[in-house]
Amino acid sequence: MFPTIIVLMKFIILVILFFSTQYTYAQLPLYEIGMAAGAGYISDYPAADQGRTRAIAFPSFKYRGKLFRSDKKGTRARFFKNETIDVDLSFGASFPANSEDNKAREGMEDLDWLGEIGPRINATLLETKKHSIELEIPFRYVFSTDFDFTKHRGYRFVPQIDYKYRFLEKYTLNLSFKYGYANEKLNDYFYEVDGRDITTERPRYNAKEGHISLDQSAFLIYESEKIFYLFGLRFSNYANSNNTNSPLHRVNQDTAIFFAFNYFFYQSKEKEE
Repeated sequence: MFPTIIVLMKFIILVILFFSTQYTYAQLPLYEIGMAAGAGYISDYPAADQGRTRAIAFPSFKYRGKLFRSDKKGTRARFFKNETIDVDLSFGASFPANSEDNKAREGMEDLDWLGEIGPRINATLLETKKHSIELEIPFRYVFSTDFDFTKHRGYRFVPQIDYKYRFLEKYTLNLSFKYGYANEKLNDYFYEVDGRDITTERPRYNAKEGHISLDQSAFLIYESEKIFYLFGLRFSNYANSNNTNSPLHRVNQDTAIFFAFNYFFYQSKEKEE
């Protein structure tokens, strides 16, 4: 699947191995326990012309084991690591959307929670006291769930590069660039219109595999020993999507804004190895 992407991934891996710069890690607690919350305005699905404010709060946990880890790069199982590269199993999730609240999808099935799991290559291309450049190459299996029923929805390929600038000791400016690609099955979930969903304003459409979006994000982060704050903006461009002709593809660009914080009230005395 995705022969062009597989060739691209091989090329990127060679570039990583050639340009990587070695660095050392500060020793951190083996695990931390806390509470996290976040809120933001997010579109109902990629290229939707409607969105809403979302909010969530949950217990948070960081664990920095040799294999299983939950840290700045998310919850993951790490299979390989050296000074500049690690390979892990990463996870992701997306909010659901009620079709009754979205004019373009009115009368269609709701979009459920999406979960993602798959291998990821992480590489540090540059690391200094103030600057870093990191590359992430995830390939993920995607499924939907309403917590009663779960269904396979397809696959995503979402390479991402991050530039981080650290200043005033506890602040970080993070600039992120992400390319989104999905197979036909996943694009069907967002953009397909079959016979039962046809209306005078929503003609039949057969979704295609391919490019979804180019995302550019900026995050301002404050992080101390126990507290983490994040304020972010994300600009998404869908103009070159392979499914711009779908009646469910409503806009060529949109902006999301979000805020999050995390407070860790317990840190283990044991340190990561």
